[in-house]
Amino acid sequence: MQLVSTDGKKGIVDQGFELWQAGTKSFKAKDFEAAEDHLVAAYQAYTSQHAKCPLNVMDPRWGVCCTLAKVYRSTGRYEDAIKVLEKSAPFHAAFRELVGIFRFLGKAAKKDGDHVAHMEFYRKMYCLAKLNAAVMAMRLPDTPVSVDWQRAIKWLDEIRRQHGTMYCYQWDGMPISGDTILSSADYKALGNS
Repeated sequence: MQLVSTDGKKGIVDQGFELWQAGTKSFKAKDFEAAEDHLVAAYQAYTSQHAKCPLNVMDPRWGVCCTLAKVYRSTGRYEDAIKVLEKSAPFHAAFRELVGIFRFLGKAAKKDGDHVAHMEFYRKMYCLAKLNAAVMAMRLPDTPVSVDWQRAIKWLDEIRRQHGTMYCYQWDGMPISGDTILSSADYKALGNS
């Protein structure tokens, strides 16, 4: 798919989309270096265009970051994957990917006998599920099927400002209403802390 701007030339959004697609194709071909190059370029191409997005439109950079995180995760660069996914919050897929990484790291810590690290990774998973449930409940008044992304961004920024992190919640012993991320096994692991 190629979008054409009103003047007949390729625009930044078109370039970002093509680079994102090229990065995805390279990732699927396991050419991780090329995938990273394309995806970083896609992110940069979208950056200057993002300010023009309507309030109910997801930032395309979030999708690029989720794909880039998969590249990093596939090459064992978990810290890089976490960093890029945190940029993508409040995007639902970013929360899901982060939970997947923390679940993997938590299980690895448990296998290594590090109960403290295991529980910290699971606490972060709980935080992400709680944040995601709140974000998914933030709807535009005139379009209740659409998430109010701008409000969600401001809310998460305020949490980060107040707490220095978005991982600010502690396990309170109760499953999260509206949670679509954590499994019953995750809640069981949290309950065993």
